[in-house]
Amino acid sequence: MWVKGINATVSVLACLMGLSGCVMSDPDGFVFGFRVVEGQVEVFLPMCPDDRLESIRAADASGERVELFTAAHPTAIQAGNGNLIIHDTRGWAPEGFEDRQVFNPAAGIPRLLSVRYRHTDGEASGDVADMDKVTAAALEPDQYWTDKGPMTAEQISRQFHCNKPTS
Repeated sequence: MWVKGINATVSVLACLMGLSGCVMSDPDGFVFGFRVVEGQVEVFLPMCPDDRLESIRAADASGERVELFTAAHPTAIQAGNGNLIIHDTRGWAPEGFEDRQVFNPAAGIPRLLSVRYRHTDGEASGDVADMDKVTAAALEPDQYWTDKGPMTAEQISRQFHCNKPTS
């Protein structure tokens, strides 16, 4: 128990000293962006400019959790890009990853889509989207659906104070 306290203290000190890449500005967590464009499910993962994506996984969280896919070791372009197309006319087929395991490519879009990702530094996070709300959302071309309302990629990433101490 005291080890977790030490880890938390070290994390806070690293953040205050500006040693941490990103710091969440919302203590309740942060949101991902989701949208459906011409049958493609896109997700925007909040990332700082120096973050690098290591892996992503998606699951149907509508009932008993059913894994849809896992993908790891993204190409150089995908590694620093928070915008990913994870479902298209072929089904669950995240592109731009060296290692992919698709468990049920023909599975439709679930009512509740759970997405989790991990950075190369070990940081990880996840979010769940109500895909009925995502599909019904009236979004501008640069917006994503979030639990906090429509947001642009920049607004989603701004949830972090990248390489800046928080006040």
